[in-house]
Amino acid sequence: MKEIKKGTTYEEIVKGISGEVIYINPTDSVTTINPFEILNESEKEDALQRRVADMQQLIKVLKEESLTDVEENTIEKILLSKETHTVRSFYQDLIQLKEEGQEGLTFLIQFCKSMLGE
Repeated sequence: MKEIKKGTTYEEIVKGISGEVIYINPTDSVTTINPFEILNESEKEDALQRRVADMQQLIKVLKEESLTDVEENTIEKILLSKETHTVRSFYQDLIQLKEEGQEGLTFLIQFCKSMLGE
C-alpha cells in the first residue's frame, strides 16, 4: 500500500485516477476537502454511483492491486447507505461491520486509519 503522510502531496495518486489536483493554502487550518461530499443534488443518484466508483478506484490505486469482492461490495454498501460521508464516518461504519462479524476489512480499515493520521 502506498503510504499517505500528512503534509505530503497526493498529486501522483490523483493523476493515477484521472483526477484534478486542487491546491489549498497550507496555512489555512479552516479549509478542508471531503472526498465523499456530493455537490450536484440534481444528479444525486448518478453522482453517488460515480463517487462509489471513484472511491473504489482511489483505494485500488493506493492498494496497488485489485480490490477483493468483499472490499468493493463493502465500499458500495457503506457509501450508498447515507447521502454524505467523511473518512471518519466511513471508518466507523467499517468498524461496526467488523464487530458484526464481517471479514475481509483489514485493508480498508488500515486505509482509513492512514487517511485519518492514526
